[in-house]
Amino acid sequence: MDSQNLNGKYETISTKDNPEKIERMAELMKEILSLTSNYSENQSKEIIEKTPKRFIKYLLESSEGYTINIDDIVKDALFEVNNYKDIIIVSDISFNSTCEHHLLPFFGECSIGYIPENKVLGLSKFPRVVEAISKKFYLQENLTRDIATILDSYLKCAGVVVIISAKHSCMCYRGIRSYNSETKTIFKTGLFNQTEYLNQFYSLLNMK
Repeated sequence: MDSQNLNGKYETISTKDNPEKIERMAELMKEILSLTSNYSENQSKEIIEKTPKRFIKYLLESSEGYTINIDDIVKDALFEVNNYKDIIIVSDISFNSTCEHHLLPFFGECSIGYIPENKVLGLSKFPRVVEAISKKFYLQENLTRDIATILDSYLKCAGVVVIISAKHSCMCYRGIRSYNSETKTIFKTGLFNQTEYLNQFYSLLNMK
């Protein structure tokens, strides 16, 4: 996969740097709403004028990850370790992202395990990395893969495993309307492709 994409260096629209584009996006959204049956007739002027800008603000916030460089998050937070070769787990990291098929949010929890070789990452950086990566338009499967492979590239470890459990608005509020449905995805590298290590990860993850 393109390393630029993994590091989130692609440009997106900035509310500070591109006010003309923001205004244009809001106008287009207003036009879309005006084409919705009876929308303009049943809404107040305040909603018609301000809702498009609110939606564009949400859209921009949901795509902030395209401008974030993961290098800036990790920085000097990689630390040398000696003689530690067991699993480290950071679990239940809350996140939200946006489905690239419907532009509707999905949200849930992400758990990460890794086996260090020589370095560990500061604990607070894991939720920061997850937050940065998830602020893009994604399929959950690809999000799970990218979190694992990005962490693997920085840690240069013996293996990484990432599990995501999420609820999808596109499943809950449209189409099948399966409100209790939850999607679980896993991506693993290195030693976690071996049953022994994966089972150990599951066992530790389920300890409460």
